[in-house]
Amino acid sequence: MTLEEERNAFNKKMKAKAILMAIEWAGSAPKLAMMIGYTRYAGYKWLERVDIPLVPALLLADLPGFPVKASDLTGDVDTERARKPRQCPHCDKVINTPRMRTGYSTSFNDLAKRLRKQAAAKRKKAGAKAKKQAAKLTAPAA
Repeated sequence: MTLEEERNAFNKKMKAKAILMAIEWAGSAPKLAMMIGYTRYAGYKWLERVDIPLVPALLLADLPGFPVKASDLTGDVDTERARKPRQCPHCDKVINTPRMRTGYSTSFNDLAKRLRKQAAAKRKKAGAKAKKQAAKLTAPAA
């Protein structure tokens, strides 16, 4: 076994131990993922692959009381370099560090908006029906 292979094997073991410590701290893999806004499925995948991607690892390391460093979770990835803002080589604008996914897809937003409108229409219709029934009950008998 070459020195490179030994180093890779050691890094894999250390990464696996760090991931298990993180999961034990959270209680389960899905809870770990949900703490930073990812799905339960992502937590299961991290456990199955014994790998946490860079952005979730950075977010986990920022949690108060989290026992593991981001560099331990990601293995060979340079987490300090990933945290620093970079500059675009073409326009010199600052590229912000990756953060948690925000918002939902447009199709989800469209669906949610349509469902809210349908629910409001149902409530309005039910309110009008209730008013009619109340008016019938309170109307003077002829």
